[in-house]
Amino acid sequence: MKMKIILLLLCSFVLLSLACKKDKYTTEPQVKFKSITITPDDKVAERGDIINFTSTFYDDEGDIDSIYIVHKWYNGNTATYVDTLKGNTYASTTAPANARTGDISMVAEYVTLNTGNKLFPWSPINRDTVATLGIVLKDKAGHRSNYAESDKFVLKKP
Repeated sequence: MKMKIILLLLCSFVLLSLACKKDKYTTEPQVKFKSITITPDDKVAERGDIINFTSTFYDDEGDIDSIYIVHKWYNGNTATYVDTLKGNTYASTTAPANARTGDISMVAEYVTLNTGNKLFPWSPINRDTVATLGIVLKDKAGHRSNYAESDKFVLKKP
């Protein structure tokens, strides 16, 4: 009888430990927004300001091959403009080859033609606008990640 109880407790412990294990690596890529900073003011972007967007990714196979950047402009709580760019062609947005996890940093210079190593120069806007940046990843097998979006920030009219 004692042996059955010990065996039952051991099996329960093993099943419980397996059930509680949360593996963050899955076949579908996963991405999580980490931070957005705007130099010099973290909440407002004016002409020439640098916007840094950082996210963390996880992928079991380490085969990320495409990064999509999503710009959203808002009127209140409603997105009035959405633009998606395939960003893996930019040096600053390329994910490390065969990496299962890591950070992806993107850099944008607001409303300038200085595109050197920058993500994308936004075109001018007519009025001050609230915006966000988002990211979606795709791997070589065609699996898409979740969508991760930054906090809202203000784009000042140039």
